[in-house]
Amino acid sequence: MPTVEIEWKKYNNFFDLWRAHRQDTKLLYVIGEQHHCYVGSIGSRDGAQGLGTRYQWQYVNRARSIYGAEESAGQVSYAGIFKNPEQVNGQLILAAEALTQNGCVTKLGPQAVLFDPEDLIEGVDVIHSGEVPDFLQ
Repeated sequence: MPTVEIEWKKYNNFFDLWRAHRQDTKLLYVIGEQHHCYVGSIGSRDGAQGLGTRYQWQYVNRARSIYGAEESAGQVSYAGIFKNPEQVNGQLILAAEALTQNGCVTKLGPQAVLFDPEDLIEGVDVIHSGEVPDFLQ
């Protein structure tokens, strides 16, 4: 059974996460912790263009005008960084994303999430460490 190790880092908002990880091509990310949560990944579908391409700054920046604020208030974000990225392929990223999404839906309920959960992939174990989102603890 393959094991994927993920080190989580907490950010005050998605803007900070985006700035820190926009070049990353293998990443799990969580936006929100209790409501309006989104769990996604970069690299699970052979996309190697990074978070900065998936969320172009012009669109992230437009959120400032939509919400009338410089940064998002109270909506934390998390970056899930793969400890051995060279050993992680798209299928393992997708498996880790599905397990993370499942933890979010199970703990918070479907009303709290803004994603369609990926199907769980059997036979992959995920170890979480660092500043782990509450719903994974």
